[in-house]
Amino acid sequence: MKSIFMASLLLLGLAAAASNKSAGDVRCSSGSDERTLSIVAKGEGCELQYMKAGKTSTIASQNIGTEKCDNVLTKVEEKLISTGFTCE
Repeated sequence: MKSIFMASLLLLGLAAAASNKSAGDVRCSSGSDERTLSIVAKGEGCELQYMKAGKTSTIASQNIGTEKCDNVLTKVEEKLISTGFTCE
């Protein structure tokens, strides 16, 4: 029963996080450790920027469209959640 409840919470968290992607940055935290994922328009495409420990790096890009940036953002966000981060 507890595992069903935890799985439900995880799914709700992922659904909420997915809806936040189009609204801007996704911020994840675990204690004082904070991470930010941002999809930034670049020409007709995008860059996915990841900020950790105050340093920003581009972890994905696409020349036309944003599908790759969206997919990588989702994967990184899921990984952070699975390691105990809370994302908004």
